[in-house]
Amino acid sequence: MIKIKVKTKEEFESYLINNDYKISMAIVDIIKKNINNKKKFIPVFEVLIEEKEEIIDITLERKNFIDTLNKNLITLEKNEQYEYCSITLNLINQLINKSHEH
Repeated sequence: MIKIKVKTKEEFESYLINNDYKISMAIVDIIKKNINNKKKFIPVFEVLIEEKEEIIDITLERKNFIDTLNKNLITLEKNEQYEYCSITLNLINQLINKSHEH
């Protein structure tokens, strides 16, 4: 899980925009780590917004793994993170193969 502390919600949105490929890499790592467990929802972000003294948990539903990986693959390609592109494609293929087994 990625833990982020920001002052405002706007600062979090800015963080997401400015760290897009690093976040994509982290999301790929989280999916890779959780690919074989049976949890329906995987925690991805825990965001502490200091201004509101609020914690927001962002999770990823297992059924959205392939779609999420595909979206992150675009960001990784754009930023020439080819090693992570390879990892991402392998995870997508693994998930597709698993879905055909059932």
